[in-house]
Amino acid sequence: MECAEGKQKNKVKIKIPFVLGCLIDLGNCFNLTEATSIDALKRGYEDYVSLMNASGKKILQNKAANRQLDCAVIRYIHEVNKIENVTPYDTVRAAFSEGDPVYNTCAIWEQTHIQLAVRNESCIRGYFLPKPVTAYNPYLADYIYDKLPILVNDL
Repeated sequence: MECAEGKQKNKVKIKIPFVLGCLIDLGNCFNLTEATSIDALKRGYEDYVSLMNASGKKILQNKAANRQLDCAVIRYIHEVNKIENVTPYDTVRAAFSEGDPVYNTCAIWEQTHIQLAVRNESCIRGYFLPKPVTAYNPYLADYIYDKLPILVNDL
């Protein structure tokens, strides 16, 4: 829920933020928690930089939470795979260490999380609202109480 309450990057402000659960089959996953994918990411970065330099184009940069370079490198890898008829990745998974260390000298950070990008919609097997709705979706629960009181017992 903390992300739903955080800074929004959408062009249109989200009126009722909420959490949605998903059942996802990773399929052919570009899993950036595994050594082979990390090696592919390194090669992709080197090739991307070489291409940008050769074409005189600007190399995108990462700035704080705006990960333009990371995104460009991963998109570049997808495009190269497509050109070379390599089986496309269905999903991309990566771990991000953010926030502060949990305690002094700790290698675990307060906001460490896994992000998953689904490129192939058929990998989404289902979705749901986590229960209890009042705990995971307080804004949505308030909306339901106001607009759809008949559903209150289901919360």
